[in-house]
Amino acid sequence: MKKIILLFILVSGFSFGQVENFSVENHKIFWEKVYETNDTPEVIESKIKQFGYFYDIEKVDGKLVMKFKDVKPLYREAGQSVGYASMYISSGVFFGAALIEFKENKYRVTVSNVKSIFEYLSITMNDSKTTITLEDPGLTRSGEFKSGFVKRDAKVLNYTFNEMFDISKYKSKTDNW
Repeated sequence: MKKIILLFILVSGFSFGQVENFSVENHKIFWEKVYETNDTPEVIESKIKQFGYFYDIEKVDGKLVMKFKDVKPLYREAGQSVGYASMYISSGVFFGAALIEFKENKYRVTVSNVKSIFEYLSITMNDSKTTITLEDPGLTRSGEFKSGFVKRDAKVLNYTFNEMFDISKYKSKTDNW
């Protein structure tokens, strides 16, 4: 019986310690994913530049460094309702930084410094706006993922970031029309 309880504790601890494509380093949350592609880095860069939420795109040592803004989390598309999603997810927009590194037939995206601006109705019935880092709702004081982040928020953000950075979904812009 003790072995079963110990096994349950270990398994539940592992599930909260690891979140799909998310990691924690020095109390900072990162999202990282590797994609397979036949596109060249130049084609990927041109596809990224087509979308309004990427800006300050620079090529540094063969890597793309950029910022993004005004990204609305895709909580409905990720299978959540407005009542189940966290407030900063359902009524917020995100901004942050991204790095794209290239290897033969693949690229790796690392998202960092994610913040959310969300509006809410305050106790005085005035509209209020606040900015929070992803670490505020996502991490405990000891730097581990909070259970609410693991159960709800990480799924929505993983889906949203994947939609943003899966270049295979973007069509190349052509002059032939």
